[in-house]
Amino acid sequence: MEAMSRAIIPLGVLLVVFMLISGLTHMNHIFPWIHTDGTDAILEGKKWWLNVPSWLIRSVVYVVGYIFFRYIIIKKSAAQDNATDYTAHKKSFKYTIFFLSFFFVTEMTLSWDWVMSLDPHWFSSLFGWYIFASSIVTAITVIAMVTIYLKSKGYLAVVNNS
Repeated sequence: MEAMSRAIIPLGVLLVVFMLISGLTHMNHIFPWIHTDGTDAILEGKKWWLNVPSWLIRSVVYVVGYIFFRYIIIKKSAAQDNATDYTAHKKSFKYTIFFLSFFFVTEMTLSWDWVMSLDPHWFSSLFGWYIFASSIVTAITVIAMVTIYLKSKGYLAVVNNS
């Protein structure tokens, strides 16, 4: 899972570049609220949240935050590999709690920013929870598939066949 998390860096950078191009040019038609003329009452009501400067700032905070926490958690994991006591584990546990708190908040808001804003006339108070549940199911599925693959290649000898 640590190796798979390396994708956060290049994909995060690509995502921020895409967001910058979307927000700062008029070539984008993916997010219709970016090019509003002020006559749509629903878009005007959501303007406090859906405006280009704060949307871009939030996007950068999401990506930089995930990259930062990935770096810290990988660093603490490597320290655990060489540790002879539980000090590194306790520090890693503390940072993981900070990350989960960050993730719970940002997962909700980024689902509004990046997915729900594709159709800004639609709204749902449960949308963030649906995205959260989907991400948990996806993570468990990926972990299971990688484990089964590595077991089939002769790695993970301690994993049983059931």
